[in-house]
Amino acid sequence: MKALQEAVAAICAERLAPEGQAATWTYDNIVTAQIAIGILNQARGMISARLHEIKDTNPALAKTLRDKRRELLALQETINPDDPDTAKTITATWGPRVKDDARFWLEL
Repeated sequence: MKALQEAVAAICAERLAPEGQAATWTYDNIVTAQIAIGILNQARGMISARLHEIKDTNPALAKTLRDKRRELLALQETINPDDPDTAKTITATWGPRVKDDARFWLEL
């Protein structure tokens, strides 16, 4: 199974690499990046749900939450399988937050 995963990752990396550049993505790096992206998507979803609840009653907080959501999207755009350390840092930071609702809102 691992051989098949690595073959698929190599084919994807080859097709997704910028023209003229060698593909350096590995299966593990792709998975690491996808995990970090999923965590940030979950964080953005938590913010969106709260935003939906308060948008009409607390415009100031709604603006703050929209700004935070944009910051998370910008952070998500920095994730690249060529740089697994960034994805690992994001996972280590945001993973525990999205698992604990109280911690998420405290640290946001």
